Amino acid sequence: MKFIKEVLYCFYPPKYKQLKNKGFWKSYSLLLKVLFLAFIIAAMLSIPKLAALKADIINDLDKINIINISGKVSTTAPVNIPQKNPLFTIDLQSDSNMKNELFLINKREFQFRFFGKRKIDLPKLKDPAAHKQEVGTFITSMILLLAPGFAFITFVKAAIKYLIISLLISFLAFFIMDLTDYKTRFKNTLTITTHAGIPLVLIETLVAVTNPKILFPFMRFIGLRVYAITLVIWFIYTLLCIISVKAKVNKSDG
Repeated sequence: MKFIKEVLYCFYPPKYKQLKNKGFWKSYSLLLKVLFLAFIIAAMLSIPKLAALKADIINDLDKINIINISGKVSTTAPVNIPQKNPLFTIDLQSDSNMKNELFLINKREFQFRFFGKRKIDLPKLKDPAAHKQEVGTFITSMILLLAPGFAFITFVKAAIKYLIISLLISFLAFFIMDLTDYKTRFKNTLTITTHAGIPLVLIETLVAVTNPKILFPFMRFIGLRVYAITLVIWFIYTLLCIISVKAKVNKSDG
């Protein structure tokens, strides 16, 4: 309940007099919690796309005639990655089966775990158009299997992106406010900026899944899009929150 209340306060500038005393790391921690929640909601919004994923892949396989890999690979013994408790094993000298691995390639098939043990013959991967169902199922399974790791990496990148944006907007807002009657200490500006970004982080993450073009992406940072609309609104909202805090303080002093 406390979490929900604090998130709702972020949408209401008069409450920033209270929020500015939280400190930066507490405000950034709240931003990360909201970001995590937004990722979960975004994943749920992506379910219809995932449902159509296999059909889209199978249709696109018609565009591939045959895959010809010219290089030859051979092993003298199984290659385990890592060596202890391997997740991935390559054993091209035998018809070995998976034990505790997630992936195994032997001399005739690719084995993997996705809601149980699954496999596909290697020759089928070289001629995907002739084996669309099997190859389509394999590619879909690989995408879904790797999705949690991709989501985690994206979450870490997003956390870094929003940290940098918070710092940049804080510096800019601090210098602009320093030229006005709404001067405030930098640590308060940083805390206000981070809280002001929480509604934008939530909205951006959800909109980016459905229609990212309306946010006007203009560059990439560590592989993630940076949106012009988010930056502009975040900056303006930060200024409004600082003004609201200072106006309330001046009113109480008067």
